[in-house]
Amino acid sequence: MSDGIAAIVTVRRLFILGAVLAVAGLLHAALFRWGVENSHRRFLGSIEDRKWNRVGKLVSDEYGDRFEFGEKELMAAIRDVGGQFIFSLTIDWTLLEKSREGNAVTLRGNIQLDGNGTPAAAEIVRRAQRYRSQPVEFTWQRESAWPWSWRLVEIDLPGLDLPPSYDPGEFGRGGLEF
Repeated sequence: MSDGIAAIVTVRRLFILGAVLAVAGLLHAALFRWGVENSHRRFLGSIEDRKWNRVGKLVSDEYGDRFEFGEKELMAAIRDVGGQFIFSLTIDWTLLEKSREGNAVTLRGNIQLDGNGTPAAAEIVRRAQRYRSQPVEFTWQRESAWPWSWRLVEIDLPGLDLPPSYDPGEFGRGGLEF
């Protein structure tokens, strides 16, 4: 083979290799873009935007926590609190640790709330300051092989206690009051 033809073959192989690597990189980015951390960001962002349907799509039917809340109770509690922020709600999340067990991933980090709305919103922000240094754990489970199938199965803030009289969905009606 002449030197000219060898150079063309080499350039062609390099071009093909570059194209394959680019496609592999794009696939990798697409698959991990919908990973657990993206689901977590979408969950918190949907709460900030008070997009309750989007929040609900990220919560598993199998959700359960130490308050014995299921999916419906969690959604009612999120609406109870988030609904107080009429004008704005900001949730700042700082990831401290990520651990995996089987098809579940636990994200442990700190949350800081800020926002404006009803008088209860100001009290929620004030009380949330107590928990700034206490990590919150969000446990996510992958429900299928699809990278976007992560659903929230548990939230735990060890220092948080709810009044025994609190019934999710009953904020201000004899339930959670400030």
